[in-house]
Amino acid sequence: GFGPGDKLCVAGNNRPRLYWAEMAAVCLGGTAVPVYQDAIADELRYVLNNAEVKVIVAEDQEQVDKVLSLREDLPILELLIYDDPRGISGYDVDLLHSFEAIAAQGSQQPEADFAQAVAAVTPDQIAFMCYTSGTTGKPKGVMLSHSNIVAATNIFLESESVSEKDDFISYLPLAWVGEMLYGTAVSIVVGCASNCPEGPETFRRDVRELGPTGFVAAPR
Repeated sequence: GFGPGDKLCVAGNNRPRLYWAEMAAVCLGGTAVPVYQDAIADELRYVLNNAEVKVIVAEDQEQVDKVLSLREDLPILELLIYDDPRGISGYDVDLLHSFEAIAAQGSQQPEADFAQAVAAVTPDQIAFMCYTSGTTGKPKGVMLSHSNIVAATNIFLESESVSEKDDFISYLPLAWVGEMLYGTAVSIVVGCASNCPEGPETFRRDVRELGPTGFVAAPR
């Protein structure tokens, strides 16, 4: 039931399935709303309601528990999907489903339906909502259209040489607009690889193993 104008939130560390979920939302004419993985429940409540999030894709039990603790305060939420099943086997919640189960349902749909949805997306539709830090008040949801993101990506590519052969490492928070732009958008526009570390604690080891040709570092 997800379609144009709907919002999908991803919550967790940098994992391939969370990126795939963002791209699914964007391809269907919806909007991806990434949140910080260490956000507390009260912070999540505001963002999820402000963005009118319909679907949440959560990395693990920690993220699922935070969302479930807010369930009564999230009237628009219809679906909660989890990636890592550890600790969730005993849950009996009607809106909670595994990533595998949703993927299996999707595989039954005609491929032409997906192609039609992609073809219907226009440049002025909102692809991402990235929230500000809220240091002077409530966080603001910055609405970024497809054309916004592609234009900013092309500006970066005019000054930096990036090709399909490049390897970037994706380790900064998904919710940060810099990660969305220099990781997700650049990799899609150029066709380079965006690699996820096994986890935050293995970042240094993973960088040595991968030997990326570039990665983005934010000011401390």
